[in-house]
Amino acid sequence: MRYRAFPILLILFFFGAGRTEALDWVRLHNLVGQMDYQEAQEYLANDVDQIEQKYIKGLINLKYFNNHNAKLIFEDILVSDPSVYEARWGVAEALKGLHDYDLSEQILGALIDEKKNFAPVIMSSAHLAYLRNSLKEVLALTGRIIRMKSDQVDSETILYAHGLYSAAHGMLTVDAGPLSIAFHGYTSVRHLKIVRKLDPESFIHYFGWGNFYLLAPKVFGGDLKKAEDYYHKVIEMNPNFPDVYVRLAEIYKRQGEMQKYQQFINKALELDPQNPLADDILNLKCEFMCLEKKQRP
Repeated sequence: MRYRAFPILLILFFFGAGRTEALDWVRLHNLVGQMDYQEAQEYLANDVDQIEQKYIKGLINLKYFNNHNAKLIFEDILVSDPSVYEARWGVAEALKGLHDYDLSEQILGALIDEKKNFAPVIMSSAHLAYLRNSLKEVLALTGRIIRMKSDQVDSETILYAHGLYSAAHGMLTVDAGPLSIAFHGYTSVRHLKIVRKLDPESFIHYFGWGNFYLLAPKVFGGDLKKAEDYYHKVIEMNPNFPDVYVRLAEIYKRQGEMQKYQQFINKALELDPQNPLADDILNLKCEFMCLEKKQRP
């Protein structure tokens, strides 16, 4: 299902009024980034009426993949104050999670022209490029964030940028020659090590390294047991993340545990019926790399 904004909200997305009060978005993103699952749920249980408080709720819903709720919250902010460009980004990010890529891209495109150094919109655009398999664009956009000064970007976005930069280089090793494999493989691991150094207990660290241990050849450090352990750590931290269930399903299929394979695939699809990674694995497309061999036409 594709979610569409009401016409009045489209006007708010593309044409902001004079801003009444600036959000300290870096501080707010860092605040939500530091919340664990329990703290986040406790905050969501509170009634709030200030824009800053609503923005925090929107961020929490994005963090835990409750995209529909996030979209409603950010739209509510825009009704109160159309000049809050951070809320326009929030709607676009939620739409991306709801797979309305066209509308998300329209909003992000307008924002990135208007707010060239707003790191979250650059990161969202990079993820859209990743979903389109436009890996050079991913590297260009995430590279912009990586080069930003510390006061221009929040900690989670920096981690995410390094993680996606690593993932893009990892995908560039597929069907590459020996020199390209060496270069992209080295660069991918180097940025995973940066994530580990920045925050070894982060969700992005565990998922990124889980993917490395899952997909790397054994001779280069691949280890299905480590991958499984890292993915279960991700679930402890963020139980609503559908991709991690797909990756665990891959492991169980490789090990011949078909009941667990089906259980984890079903969980991913329960969380996100249109999940691109689940579709990739189920149909053996392997566009995002997988354990099974790519199905040839």
